[in-house]
Amino acid sequence: GEIMTDENKKIARLVKQIQRGKQSAFEEFYKLTSPKAYFIALKITQNEHDAEDILQESYIKVLEKIDEIDISQNVNSWFLKIVANKSKNLLKSRNHLAFEGEEENFFDEIPEEKVEFSPEENLDQEELRLEVMSAIDELTAEKRACIMMMYFGDMSVKEIAESIEVPESTVKNRLYTARKDLRTKFEKNGNILYGAALGGLLIWALNKTSVTAS
Repeated sequence: GEIMTDENKKIARLVKQIQRGKQSAFEEFYKLTSPKAYFIALKITQNEHDAEDILQESYIKVLEKIDEIDISQNVNSWFLKIVANKSKNLLKSRNHLAFEGEEENFFDEIPEEKVEFSPEENLDQEELRLEVMSAIDELTAEKRACIMMMYFGDMSVKEIAESIEVPESTVKNRLYTARKDLRTKFEKNGNILYGAALGGLLIWALNKTSVTAS
């Protein structure tokens, strides 16, 4: 089992209550999980209307599957897998993506540590946040989806692979190349100092952005 955060414990408790038919527990579950879920769907699809549709479908699926949910698992990432999968399928149905079968390079990269990042006081945080977000937006949809799931959805390579239905090696490859793309972009803008803590920087920017978005 994974280490359960307080948020995960709370979500697990709510799921138990929904399973027993407590209506208000579902509303509470929605309140807790929807900001993150919406932000992931929005970043993958790049369309507010699509993100709202995906969210609605995802919650319908939660209710359909409610009795199968294993609350000893991380329910939050189980739910985000549904969201990511629906986002991917929507893009695929519109032929935006050759989501499968791209070049396999088999990078067996260890995902980098998700270190704490706090920008120095003298730094323009808003400017940095915008720079990071625009770099993420410029990634291909496939790479952006993996970055969102890992650094914002807090999902493992295995969980990402399951949710978008590709081999783990493909996910590793996308994460590797996405991080390379981002580093190159930041270095071009003169921000070499963030190269080392890229994971922390992404987590910081995504969380800051989702707070302002909600």
